[in-house]
This record gives sequence, C-alpha cells and structure tokens, in this order.
Amino acid sequence: MASSFFTTNCITIVCAVYILIILIMFFLKGRTHKIASRIFFALLICTLLVMIVFTTWGYLVTKGSNLTDLFGRLSCFLFVFWDCTLTLYTLICFGSEEEGRMFINKYKKIIYICCFLMFIINILACIFLRIEVTYVEDEHLYMIGGPIQAYFLAIGVLALLATSVSFGVSIKKVDKITKALGICCVLFTSLSFTATFSGIMVMNDICFLYSIIIMFLYLSIESHDGSLLEEFNDSKEKAEESNRLKSEFIMNMSHQLRTPMNTILGFSDSLLTSEKFLQSELIDDTSNIEAASKKLFDLVNSILDISKLESNKETLNDVDYKLETVIYDISSNINALITKENLTFNINVNEDVYNNLNGDDYKLSKVLNIFLANAVRYTNYGEVSLNVSCDFVQKGIYEFVFHIKNTGHGMKKKNFDITFEDLIKLNSENNNEIDTDILRIIVAKGLLGIIGGNVEFSNENGNNTEYIIKVKQRVVNDERIGNIREKIQTKHSVAYERLDLSNKKCLIVDDERINTIILGRLLKQYKIKIDSISNPRDAVDKVAYDTYDIIFVNHDMEDMSGVDFVKKLEATGNKIPSIVALTSVSDVLGDESVYTEHIICPVEFKSLNKVIKNIFEEGGAK
Repeated sequence: MASSFFTTNCITIVCAVYILIILIMFFLKGRTHKIASRIFFALLICTLLVMIVFTTWGYLVTKGSNLTDLFGRLSCFLFVFWDCTLTLYTLICFGSEEEGRMFINKYKKIIYICCFLMFIINILACIFLRIEVTYVEDEHLYMIGGPIQAYFLAIGVLALLATSVSFGVSIKKVDKITKALGICCVLFTSLSFTATFSGIMVMNDICFLYSIIIMFLYLSIESHDGSLLEEFNDSKEKAEESNRLKSEFIMNMSHQLRTPMNTILGFSDSLLTSEKFLQSELIDDTSNIEAASKKLFDLVNSILDISKLESNKETLNDVDYKLETVIYDISSNINALITKENLTFNINVNEDVYNNLNGDDYKLSKVLNIFLANAVRYTNYGEVSLNVSCDFVQKGIYEFVFHIKNTGHGMKKKNFDITFEDLIKLNSENNNEIDTDILRIIVAKGLLGIIGGNVEFSNENGNNTEYIIKVKQRVVNDERIGNIREKIQTKHSVAYERLDLSNKKCLIVDDERINTIILGRLLKQYKIKIDSISNPRDAVDKVAYDTYDIIFVNHDMEDMSGVDFVKKLEATGNKIPSIVALTSVSDVLGDESVYTEHIICPVEFKSLNKVIKNIFEEGGAK
C-alpha cells in the first residue's frame, strides 16, 4: 500500500518539494515588498497547500478513511482559490509597479467585494455540491467527478479567460522573455482545463501543470529583475559619464569666469594704487570694469539658470501684469545693447493686442531678451525688429506671437538645436571655451518650455534670422495696448527723472555690507534720509519706535529671511511701510505677496527708479 501511495502521489510530492524550494528562494531574496511579489508569494503558499492537502487526501483514499470526502472538498476549494489568485496576479501585475498600485487604488472596493463573494460562493459550493471520487488502482490515479468537478471546471475556464485577456492587454508593456514565458503560462493553463473536458479530472496531472505554470511565472519575475538590473547598470554608467562631462564643463566655464574677474581685479587695483590719473583714464578703466562685470554677471546667471533647469527647480509663477511694461523693459534693455551706428531696433505691436494678462511675466521677459540680444549680436547693420500679435484660443485664453527678425547672418540651425547635453559633449570633445550664445539659447528654450510656449527658428542663408515665439496667456480684462511707441517714448523721457524724497525716510536691512553701500549711493540721488542695519532682529525693534516710508530688505539673509522679517513686523501690530525685497535669485520670489516690490541685485538705477516711482508716485505702499 505504501508503494501504491508513493506511485500515485510521487508527481505531486516532487512538485511540492519544487514549489517549497521556489518559496524559500523567493523569501530569502526579500521579494515581498512589491505588490506583484506579494501576490505571487500568496500564489506559492496556495500551491503548496494544494499539494499538501491533495497528498493527504490521496493517503486517506487508500485507507478508506471517513475524512476522504472532507479533504476532497478542501482540495477543490484550494484549486478554485488558486485559479482566482492567478487571475488577480495577471490583472494587477503585468505592467509596472505603479500601474499595479493605481489599479488597486482605483478598483479597491470592487476587488474586495468580488474576492469576498467568490470566497463565500466557493465555500458553499464545496460544502453542498456532490463530489464523486474514483481511485483506479491499476492506473494509480485519483479522479474526481460529479457537480463539484463541473463547478471547478467552470471557474477554471473563467479564470483562464480573465488571465488571457489581462495578459493580452499588457503584453506590449513587458520584455520579450517575460512575454514568451507569459504565453507559455497561458498555454499550459489552457492545457490543464482542456484535459478535464471529458468530465473527469486527473489530480496528479493538474499539480504537475500548476508547477510548470509557477515556474514560468517565477522565471518571468527573474527575467524582469534581470532587465531592471541591466537598465540600472546602463543608467549608472550614463549618469557617471554625464557627471564627468558636467565636471569638465564646470572646469572650462570656471576658466571663462576668470577672464572678466582678472579684468575687474586688474583695473580696480590700478585705480587704487595709482597716485595720479587722467579723467579719461578713469572713465576708460571704469568702463572696462563695468563691461567685465556685466560679462561675469551674465555668465554666472547662465550657470545658475542651467543648474535650476537641470534640477527641475524652475517653477511657473503666474501673476497679473501689463504687456506694455514687459515691452518697455525689453526696449530699454535692447537699445542699451546697440552700439553700432547703422543698427536700429524697431517694435511693432498690434494696437488691438490685450494689455492686462496673467502669466509668468519674468520668464517671458527673460526669454524675449535672450532671443533679441542674440539677434543684435549677429547683426552688424540694418535692423532688429519685434512684432507682437495675438490669436484667440478659447474663452479668456489667447496665444501671443512674438516675431523677432534681424538683417544679420544669425545663428546656424544646428547650433540653435543643441541641447545642454550636446553642449557639454562638444565641449569635452573639442576642449574649447563654452559658447555662451548657445548656452543662453538653451536657457531661453528651457524657460519657454516651463511657461508652456514654443519657438520656431529659421535662417535664410545669411539674409536674415527669424524667431517666432508663441505663448498662451490668460487675458485679465478687455484693455488693449494701444499705441505702444508713444507709451515707450513717454516712459523713456521720464525714466531717469528723480523724485525729490527729502521729506521721506528709508531703512536698509541687509547683512551684506557692499549691498548697503551700493544701494545707499543710489538712494542719495533722491535726497531721502537713509538708515541701515545689518541685523534683521534689531531692525524689527528699530521699526517699532521709528517711522519709515520705505524699507529695503535682503530676501536671503543668513540670520533671518526677508519673508520672516516682514512677518515679525506684521506681528508687532504697527503700521507697515512699503517693503522692497533685494534678491540675487534670477526668478520671481517664492512668497512675493509679503513684499510691495522686489529688485534683482546688483541694483541698477533704472530698476530702483522704477520701484521708487511705483511706490511714491502711484501710492503703491502696502
């Protein structure tokens, strides 16, 4: 009898040992932290229980035990449970881990209800349906029949259909090996049910087929892990190469930074150590220092902008603004760049263009300035023009078109299309200086992507260059921009007019001494009374017992941020004057609402004068 029992159950016993080995390997590798792995782990446990219960049942059949019927029904229950777990695995686990989580979160209640109903139905079926067990001693086979066998077959066919459909939908998302193993899994599952259509199920054969299915699933998981490991290694190598190239880029950029720094230091030292010098020499040296400083400032800003774009720290900041202000600032900046007698800058804006808009005006202005400055640099004579129009998109949204054109040869198309990664590779291969024009264009395209715009570029064989920049903006009201040329001329005529603020008093709160000195010299032109203090905590106390009409505060002080300083002032309950933030960052402040205005450092007279006029002419104090 023992020999008969072993002969009858040897396939199941071997399969059980095989499943146990996979279970141990799976557990030791710590695979149970993912959704797919957890469900497969449950499938392994269920398969092992099926084989243990089935082997016990086979032993009881040979003994003629009264428990034979109970274990037979329990075996059927576990087989149905196995089918349901396999179906759940394919529904959730073919594809990515993220998709699996999204599927569970989306259909959580439905999954729980279906599992509960299936559990109850399965228990009732295994208790009340009639079971017929036949043991063919000559063939050493256990066969199960009757209504419970038909129920088991029906559930198995439904599970197979669900598994096949799920795998078919997800087949494009898996690698080739997993795809092949999944197909084999579905085929062997089909075979296990096809073999039972005669109405009698051979249990040993089913255990064997289930073991093969488990093997395919396990290999598919291992294959997926292997592909992930290869991807990880490839990504690691690419990251290391990228870091190496970026390090070389920074080194070469550092070399370019030294040139304007040497100019500044050299002329500054000459001015400090010379006992006598002519006024013309003083003007020339100061002009050289200013030019080198602007170049250095431009390089540093480009590096910071690229760094923020690469680290995804640039964010969109929508505010209400006037388009005429953006165009006026552009006109001032670009006209200041034009030093060639035969070169002019023309602005043409459709008078029906909307003026009051909502969007990121700082980034838009910076993008337009970069493209226009590029057009100026590549034009020796003729003109650089900016044409502005807008087209309706949907209610409240218009697409603004900024058409920049020059009469110069312009940048080459291949240079315009270069990405930052391309630039550092070219720099590494050729060991040349960084092309700052290309760097600025990369920054502009990155910023344009953040504000949801795009740019079209064309270069007509050296005749002219065109940039067509399109940006969607929200229109705040129906005010039109009107005659922009008259507005610009009016603003230019009063741009350098200084208000008489001799009856006003200001406080500078800045822990950077040089900032205080520069700002103080510029403010003296307004005859305003100036107090300065480096400690923001002391400044809070000073404001409590003294009266100021305007406060300039460094946004990025070490001891206390400008935002915290303003909040402490507000907490005192005293009246708060107009507060202007001084910031070295090249984007809009994160918490701009606490400030009346802000100025980008180093402070320029034009920017300061604009802020002073906004506050004291228009009554802009908070």
